[in-house]
Amino acid sequence: MAETGENRGEEAQKGKKKLRVLLRTFGCQMNDRDSEALLGLFLEGDVRST
Repeated sequence: MAETGENRGEEAQKGKKKLRVLLRTFGCQMNDRDSEALLGLFLEGDVRST
């Protein structure tokens, strides 16, 4: 039976570990705002926050 590209992609996704990121922010409010913006980019890329 021939596999479609979609089926192979699903199998590859099952074996992948989900990426995680931990951001620690030090300093002023502007640093906190920058960290939130960066975390938003990670979350859009399917990276989980810890």
